[in-house]
Amino acid sequence: MEELYLFLRKKHPEIAVDVLCYNTNGVSSRENYQGLTIYRIPCWNILKDQFSLPNPLALLEFLFNHRHAYDLIHVSTRFFDSSWWAPFYAKLIGTRVI
Repeated sequence: MEELYLFLRKKHPEIAVDVLCYNTNGVSSRENYQGLTIYRIPCWNILKDQFSLPNPLALLEFLFNHRHAYDLIHVSTRFFDSSWWAPFYAKLIGTRVI
């Protein structure tokens, strides 16, 4: 996914790409990496380094604060919770989801 996003940014530098993930290692909650903005949501590690669930209040706060920011939402985690809540979020904010 990183290569896809970096290729997209190279061909279309006007496009902003945000990556939302869970903060499983207690690192910075926001980071800029090669033109990508990475947001890390506090989470609960259910199975260390294998399965985590977001802190629901932190996730809702992030989604509420960024509800006008996206033209497209891409989800690439088929067996994790974001694969079921992201389509509802996209519909709620009136954007497309892949």
